[in-house]
Amino acid sequence: MGKLDDVRDFHTKMELHTTDPYSGPTLETREKLVAEEYREFKAELPRDKFALLLEACDLIYTVHGALVERGLTQSDFDVAWAMVHHANMTKEPRPDGSGKVQKPADFEPVTPEQLREVLKDSRRHQKV
Repeated sequence: MGKLDDVRDFHTKMELHTTDPYSGPTLETREKLVAEEYREFKAELPRDKFALLLEACDLIYTVHGALVERGLTQSDFDVAWAMVHHANMTKEPRPDGSGKVQKPADFEPVTPEQLREVLKDSRRHQKV
C-alpha cells in the first residue's frame, strides 16, 4: 500500500467525499485545508527539523486528500511522479545565485495530456 491508499482509508473511515465531481463546498474546504497546512509548514521552515517533517507530512496528507477526492489512485500517482521526476532529471545545474535550478531552453514539462495517455495505456495493460 502507498501513501494515497492510507489517505483513502482515512477518507473512508471519516465518510469523506472520494469521487468526482470536485466543486462547491468540497473544493472550498480542500482549499482552506491546504492553505492552513501550508502556513503551518512554512512557519516551521526555519525551526526544528522534526517539527518541519511532521508539518510536511500533514501538508502532503492533505494534498493527497485532494487526489483521493478526485478518484485518483496510488498507481496514478506513481506514474505521474515518475514522469515528473524524469522530466526534472533532464535539467542541468545552472546556478543563478538564487538556489533555484534553472530549466534548459529545451526543457519539456510533463503535460496533462501526456499523463492521460500513459495512464490509459497503463490501465489497458493491467486488464490483460
